[in-house]
Amino acid sequence: PNALALSSLHHRLFDRGLIGLTADRTVAVSSHFIGRSSAADSLVLSLVEQPMLEPQAGQPRPHVDHLAWHGREVFRAPARAVAG
Repeated sequence: PNALALSSLHHRLFDRGLIGLTADRTVAVSSHFIGRSSAADSLVLSLVEQPMLEPQAGQPRPHVDHLAWHGREVFRAPARAVAG
């Protein structure tokens, strides 16, 4: 329950507190993330407030306590909101 399957890019951003997951398991992208390319839009900013993809059958979901810890200790708030 303390594991996420992430690409190398998303893993790096997660470790740096630029992306995270909320208690309801939606993607949070920090307002400190600055994308300077269309790749940033498609690979990161498009994830704002999107639901996490569920693990394969039989695999645990990330535990809310671990997500809360990451949100308090690592994630660089505030999170971006969906552009309206």
